[in-house]
This record gives sequence, C-alpha cells and structure tokens, in this order.
Amino acid sequence: MTSEQDNFFLFNNIFEPSIIQEALDYQGLNENTETLAQEVVQEEEIAPYLAQSIDFTEEYLPCCAPFYTSPFFPKRVALSHTEGFGDRIRSYRSNYSFAEVCFAGEAEPGCFLSMLDLRGYRFDNTKYALAAGIVGRYIPSCDDCFCQILGINLYYDYAPKTGGYHQQLGGGAEILGTRWDFRGNFYVPFGERKRKCCDRKCVNGWLAYTYNAEIGYLIYNCGPFFLYSAVGPYYIITCECKERQRGASLRFVPQYKDFLALNLKFSYDSFFKAIFQAEIIISVPFYQIGVPERDPCGFTNRQIYQRVERL
Repeated sequence: MTSEQDNFFLFNNIFEPSIIQEALDYQGLNENTETLAQEVVQEEEIAPYLAQSIDFTEEYLPCCAPFYTSPFFPKRVALSHTEGFGDRIRSYRSNYSFAEVCFAGEAEPGCFLSMLDLRGYRFDNTKYALAAGIVGRYIPSCDDCFCQILGINLYYDYAPKTGGYHQQLGGGAEILGTRWDFRGNFYVPFGERKRKCCDRKCVNGWLAYTYNAEIGYLIYNCGPFFLYSAVGPYYIITCECKERQRGASLRFVPQYKDFLALNLKFSYDSFFKAIFQAEIIISVPFYQIGVPERDPCGFTNRQIYQRVERL
C-alpha cells in the first residue's frame, strides 16, 4: 500500500468515530470554560463601575413629580400685633392683630413645595378680615444653575365690614435667595360695594387696586440674631374716583431665632402721607421638627417656610 493509504488506514482504525467525537467535545468544553472564565473576570472588573452607576442614577433621579407634595402638617404658627402712627392712620391698613397657620409638606431639593396659608385679622375697631392662600415654591437642588427659591402665590381676602369692596384677589411672585430676595404682588377687589367711595374720609386702605414690589437683603446673620431689610415702591388706586397714588416703603426686621421678630415699616405717598408701623411677631416653628437644617443650596428651614409678605 502506498503511504497515503497507510495514513488513511491508521486514521480510521486508531481514531474511531467515538474517540474523535469525545475529543471534539472535550475541546468545546475547554473553549466554553475559557469563555465563562473571561466573562467572570470582566464582570468583576466592571462591578464597581456598575455600582457607581446605580448610585448615580438613584441620586439624580427626580425625587418627585413637579406638583407632588407629602401630607400637609402645620409648619408655622404666628401671632402678631401691628400699631401705626400717622395723620391718616385710620384709613390705612394698620392697628390690628393677626393670626396665621401655614400648612405644608416636607421640603425636598429639586421639588415643588405646596403650602396652604390661613390668616385672620382683628382690627382695633372690632372689625375683622380673613385671608386664605395657596403658595408654591420650587426648592432648588445642588445641580440647578439658578440656586434661588422660586415662588408664586394666590390669596383670597374677605373683609365684610369695610367701606367699598368686601372681597379681593391677590397674587404674587417671589425670588428668594440666601441673602437677596425679590417680591412682587398685585391686588384686585371685586364684588358688591357697601357704598360709593369718593370722599377721602371713607377710603378703604385694606381692599383696593394695588401693586407693589420690594427688594430685600439679609444684613446680619450671626448666631441667634438676624437683621433683614427691604425697600420698594407701591401703587394704589385709592377709591372709586380712581385717585392713583404712588409711594415707597422701607422696613427693617430684627429677629431672634425663629421665635420673635419686630417688623418696623415706614411708608410715604401723597394720599396717606407718612405712615410708621411697628409689628411684633411671635412664631412657633414646627418646621424645625424632623427635617434637615439646610438644603444643598444653603437654605435654612426658616427661609424655605418664611411668611409670604403682602402689602
């Protein structure tokens, strides 16, 4: 036989089909084992990165829907009394006691905080007024390039025993920072009027077409003491005869912790002339219970749940 025939004979007799199949299976098993080993090594190498990716995702996913809020609880209760001094203080919104309860959820960075604000007023002449408002504030997160609290509000005022209008809608917007603040408000009375008011003696300084704005600055913040100031213009249509008055106001607010404050305000316009008001405020800050002291942008709970300033 030739050499080629010898090789063929040896191959068929020595390497029987069963032997050849076992060899091929063994070779495939080795290849699969090596592949599995490589996959395990790769998984071990990328595991830390996967963990970091998961943490990153959980950290930066939106904490809530834009208008979702946690259950409402009283966050701030305040009692105050305001005394005014001036030539026409009787027709101005002054000399009254004030009570407020603010309900809100927990503030979360990067989320929209909703609040319900209920207010009651009792004047020295035994007349009273009520107000109810809804307030929304966006609490910035550390990723926001604009690290300011953005707020909007809408209030309904009811003063049944005042001259002129008895009802009023008021709205406003605010930009609150750790130092600088900006606020703007408008007020629109509506409904039936008690009587026509063109005499200056019957002007209702409480419910009137009014626009105002102010810029505030936290002057001093050291330990338990604070000093805040704000200045801005206002514009009032004083009565049905459409007397339009432009004026300006300046106020200083020294405060001790979150419990006691004194709101000192001076305003002047050609109708009411110079008016000086002093308001003492006693607050119960329930927002200090069970929530962090500061958010990522440096806002304290006192700043997040602060009172909506209205004219």
